[in-house]
Amino acid sequence: MNVLKNIHLYFRFRKKKFKKIGRYADYKQLSSRFLFPEKIEIGNNTKILENAFFDGVGGVVIGKCCMVAPYCTILSCNHNYDQDVKFLPFDNKMIMKKVVIKDYCWVGRNVMIMPGVTIGVASIIAAGSVVTKDVSDYTVVGGNPAMLIKKRDEVRINALILSGQCINDLKVNKNNKKEYLG
Repeated sequence: MNVLKNIHLYFRFRKKKFKKIGRYADYKQLSSRFLFPEKIEIGNNTKILENAFFDGVGGVVIGKCCMVAPYCTILSCNHNYDQDVKFLPFDNKMIMKKVVIKDYCWVGRNVMIMPGVTIGVASIIAAGSVVTKDVSDYTVVGGNPAMLIKKRDEVRINALILSGQCINDLKVNKNNKKEYLG
């Protein structure tokens, strides 16, 4: 039965077109949901694992060489509940804010990223976190709401970036040797 379901899902979603999909980008289209994919950009060598949920109506940009773990949620819009609200608990007006995840980021399992958030270069979001505010470059954040855990070694990370040491660039060839995709 699962085989038939997977075949059905493949034919249903095979024409999904992202605004931009980078070279060697990988995403699990059968188990993940991408609303408004025409407003979602995914950079080179970025991996999005299973059961992701991206609401792209306000725009989602993911940089190159990022890793998004399973069960992550990215929201780029919210209902109006505050300014001149006409109904309770909220009205039909949608507030759209772009989410940006810059290069070399790692988003842990079960993370939720709220509308309007920018995650800085080479940052890490700990598993189970809810990100409600911008995250600085080279930081590790976690919790609900996500708060600074520590700063990463900026010099070391920049050296790795300049040398092309992105884990998503690695490919094991037939001789069990690692080679870089570039």
